Amino acid sequence: MAPDGLEKEKLGRLLKCVSCGKCLVECPVYSATKETRHLPLPKSRLFRHIFERTRGKVARLKGVQPIEEYVFKRAVPTLYECTLCGSCTEQCKFEVKPHELWYDFRHVMNALNKIPPALKEAREAIKNDYNPYGMNNETRMDWVDYLGLEEAPVKEKAKIAYFVGCTESFKSVAQDMAYSTALILNSLKLDWTFLGVEQWCCGGPSLMIGDVGTAKKLAEHNVNLIESRNVEVLVVTCATCYRFIKREYEELIGRKPKFKVMHGVELVLKLVEEGKIKLKQEGEVIGYHDPCELARLGGVIEEPRKILMQLSTNYVELGGDPGKGTCCGGGGFLQATNNEVRLKVAQVRVGQAKQRGVEVLVSACPSCKMSLIDGKREAGLNLQVKDIMELLAEKLNLI
Repeated sequence: MAPDGLEKEKLGRLLKCVSCGKCLVECPVYSATKETRHLPLPKSRLFRHIFERTRGKVARLKGVQPIEEYVFKRAVPTLYECTLCGSCTEQCKFEVKPHELWYDFRHVMNALNKIPPALKEAREAIKNDYNPYGMNNETRMDWVDYLGLEEAPVKEKAKIAYFVGCTESFKSVAQDMAYSTALILNSLKLDWTFLGVEQWCCGGPSLMIGDVGTAKKLAEHNVNLIESRNVEVLVVTCATCYRFIKREYEELIGRKPKFKVMHGVELVLKLVEEGKIKLKQEGEVIGYHDPCELARLGGVIEEPRKILMQLSTNYVELGGDPGKGTCCGGGGFLQATNNEVRLKVAQVRVGQAKQRGVEVLVSACPSCKMSLIDGKREAGLNLQVKDIMELLAEKLNLI
């Protein structure tokens, strides 16, 4: 999206999204709260009102029109209490692609400097510290010492690089994911490397905030860093990092990166099929939660299921078609804008797992892991929550 407005094609889609409401039944936030402000239709109408007065036809004819403060106040709970999961786009019958419009809305609001305070803090943290948590980027690899990882290569050249996302680097609940992945890579004696403290945020959080300029800066830096090390395959275990690097970087930097992007589950399945990893089935009941960025928006659906079916004789689906499950509430900065709503969404998802007798609920994203843990705690459920890389490291007797 251009800084001063919507491209003509996107504006046409926004104008088309006015009264259908077909997508509301799948919106995870509305399903959890039953509050009408969370319906996709009010979102599109409010976006249209703000856009027309600041960037659209009204603004071109009459000049930029002032927007009452109460409109902006309505915009925060209406448009930011959203996980950007893409369920609405999946259900849309008219190719409106609503979740793309929610990104555009955040771009407009960022340009107007009317984003929620928590997102302003995250925006400045990413600009200054290259991560949304405001941590000194020099501490990005400290988790290696905390968890006692003995082999943590940071090489000048390697065929494989492991891109450890900000959440896995700085949030203790997610650091076991990076630890487990490193153990698996080491056990296979692959030619791999961390990117170390030179790595910056993938840029996905900046796009979620609406700060496209910073996202471009981060993408350019990371691509140059990765390519300078002759990396052929970039492995990621954060679903957000996976989608944004694989699907958005080409547009952000204006060219196709020279390396292949694989989620950890894609690499593991490839090695299983090549006979380099041996898995053994056990009897615990395992269910899999699809991260929206990885499955619905990233296309990685069958790979984690094929792995889990080789680990358990009692694999179960949580309901619905694979790849189209209910969001856990972990995306879109929902925790920063309304954590109470996030917890309601998370409880719906862990409740679905419990109803199907799941003993171990597995996902493939740090944000999902955190939301599912918080949801099961809030609901008082006795349910194990693990990332798939953690589960694999356990089953391979690496931890």
